[in-house]
Amino acid sequence: MSAIGSVADERGATRVKISSLGKSSVPSRKHSEYIMRRRKREELVFFVMFLLIFSFFCRIVTLQVFGCHALKERAKKGHLALVKLPTFRGAILDREGRKLAISLSTRSTYLSPKLLPDPKATVKVLSEYLGVDEPLLLEKINRNQNFVWVKRKVEREDYEKIKKLHLPGVGFCKEFKRVYPKGILASHVLGFVDIDGKGLEGIERKNNKLLKGESGWYILIKDAKGRVIPSLERERKRAREGLNLILTIDERIQEIVEEELEKVYKKFNASSATAIVMEPFSGEILGLANRPTFNPNFPGSYPADFRRNRAITDFFEPGSVFKIVTAAAALEEKVVEPEESIFCENGKWLYQKHYLHDHKPHKNLSFQEVIAKSSNIGTVKVALRLGERKVYQYARNFGFGERTGIDLPGEVRGILRPPHKWSKYSLAAIPIGQEVAVTPIQAICALAAIANGGWYVRPYLLKEIKDSQGISVRKIKPQGRRIVSKNTAMTLTSILKEVIEEGGTGPLARVYNYTVAGKTGTGQKVVNGRYSHSKFLSSFIGYAPAENPKVIVLVMVDEPKPLYYGSLVAAPAFREITRRILSYLEVPPDYEVERVNQGFKG
Repeated sequence: MSAIGSVADERGATRVKISSLGKSSVPSRKHSEYIMRRRKREELVFFVMFLLIFSFFCRIVTLQVFGCHALKERAKKGHLALVKLPTFRGAILDREGRKLAISLSTRSTYLSPKLLPDPKATVKVLSEYLGVDEPLLLEKINRNQNFVWVKRKVEREDYEKIKKLHLPGVGFCKEFKRVYPKGILASHVLGFVDIDGKGLEGIERKNNKLLKGESGWYILIKDAKGRVIPSLERERKRAREGLNLILTIDERIQEIVEEELEKVYKKFNASSATAIVMEPFSGEILGLANRPTFNPNFPGSYPADFRRNRAITDFFEPGSVFKIVTAAAALEEKVVEPEESIFCENGKWLYQKHYLHDHKPHKNLSFQEVIAKSSNIGTVKVALRLGERKVYQYARNFGFGERTGIDLPGEVRGILRPPHKWSKYSLAAIPIGQEVAVTPIQAICALAAIANGGWYVRPYLLKEIKDSQGISVRKIKPQGRRIVSKNTAMTLTSILKEVIEEGGTGPLARVYNYTVAGKTGTGQKVVNGRYSHSKFLSSFIGYAPAENPKVIVLVMVDEPKPLYYGSLVAAPAFREITRRILSYLEVPPDYEVERVNQGFKG
């Protein structure tokens, strides 16, 4: 029994063992869920790692294939320093080669903040020597920049003093400073430049591309801390100097113009004044000046109004000067003969419900006398024969309502309305210089067309362009077009000569030993839409010698006091300018020759 029991026990034990093994090999539900969660976590980790590896791979491909150029450029910027070489701005000279604007070598001071052992001490020294704003300079240093300007274009004495101090972190670079040796002379023609040498006004601005040249550069190596290693130079490009400009201006004539204009400007307490001298056959401007004026070496020290070139930017009603256009149109269209008598209504005439007045009463005048004595009534009567269309056409032919094309920035068109915008009274106003506005340069060009025999010429200032070696690059040629016949121009010249004689309006414009032809102008200024009875613009335009003119001169004085007639204010200034210029040019006298030809002796 014991054996059987044992057997039984063994079997039982075996059964128990088998039963227990069977229960342990069958997983529970919780255990299965745990297994599933673990597998998902493993898959997620694998997926994330795959994404990271794939991203790294894509980034490597992008950098190696597509971003290599950008990386190279960044590396260059980090280890290379581009240093610009300043260029020499071309000079501006007068027609005889005398220097009006030049560039001089100078030094500019800068700081390398990372190399400053004691920024405050360095800034204090620089402030004492250069007069710079100490707090402002310290603020710039604290901006974590590698380069800070201290002062541009330092005076040579200051540069030498600072250089001897051997201040760490203080450097100097070469630049060029624009200098105008003659000061205010021809300032409105020359203009000026900014601190970087860019032309802002005048010839400097108009021809900036020609003058500025082309900057050069070289590349230096920087160390890991961004410090330049001057001894290691990699590449270099030479700077190209700017071109030199030869102007039509004559320095001596310009001096004469400025001196005489200053006299009349101060004598008559004028608000402004302008004078222009031109060669009538070519359009070359020999002199041009305005008052008030400025010094282009220090343009910021003057109000903007002083820097305005009134010769091309200001316009005015020309008054009697415009009668030259009316007269030229009438003669060219043959609506009047020079000797034809015209009744001038004793100085007062009612037209289109407006009274037209002459400054002096006249009865019958020949057409020549109408212009010489500046009769408004006689001029308007002739203009009525022409009609609106012809008056407008000739005004345009003489350059009014359009820019002359002078090579200066800022020129305006003036005002000349087309006939369909005229009022019923306009045909009585425009022929005598009202309801129309012109610039001084337009006015002198209009009269030049009479002086030179009927050609309208474009005024210009740039005569020739030369390189730094003095070799001519380009010469500027005159441009013009015929607007009236030579006969008409000659007839008008003979009429305009009578303006200067006794009985005309401009005897004070006579130049000793020379014949002169010209026209006075006295225009009322428009204030608040009405003609002022206290503000006038006085002018005189003339040329000499009359039959073969060497110069044509315009003088315009704005709001002179107490006198205001062009014959009393502008004509004497014209006389002095013309007399001195003809003497300087050594033009032979022609007055006595003419008197002999006319049968007069003595």
